[in-house]
Amino acid sequence: QDLLLYKEEGFTKVQTTVELAQNILANTAPDGHADINRQLNELQEEWSALATRMVETKSNLDETIQKWAGFLEQIHHLNITVDSLSKDVSASSELQTTYNEKRAQVERLKSLEEKIICDKYEVESLKTKALEMVSSGQQATAAIQAQNILEKYDKLSESVRLLRAKRQHELD
Repeated sequence: QDLLLYKEEGFTKVQTTVELAQNILANTAPDGHADINRQLNELQEEWSALATRMVETKSNLDETIQKWAGFLEQIHHLNITVDSLSKDVSASSELQTTYNEKRAQVERLKSLEEKIICDKYEVESLKTKALEMVSSGQQATAAIQAQNILEKYDKLSESVRLLRAKRQHELD
């Protein structure tokens, strides 16, 4: 941020240098004009290139920050989903006695399984992002925590699938 604030100040200094050089050119022999003009052009080009790189770098940083914020927000929502799924699995895991209760339990488990299938694309995307972040070394702690939540989600997903199959078999 500080560098970007100094960008305008640097541009002003380059312009002041160009104006001072114009005064010098008026008082020098034409033989030296080409060298002075060349150096002024190099200064302006180098400053423009530096300013462009600063803006690009800020843009890249902003994009990365936005990406991280979005990733962490998605992981937070997934963690809430995992907690909810965990409660639903616990509530649906008790052995039922009547046929109607067993059938209702299988339907609840099927519903949970469908919800998991719907979330699968998003979860796979989060896994990929977490792996990229761990492998790049960026925010490794947060990425590892995200992977733990994703693993917990996978375990719950598998337990719902197995429990539904088991309860379905008991119902049949």
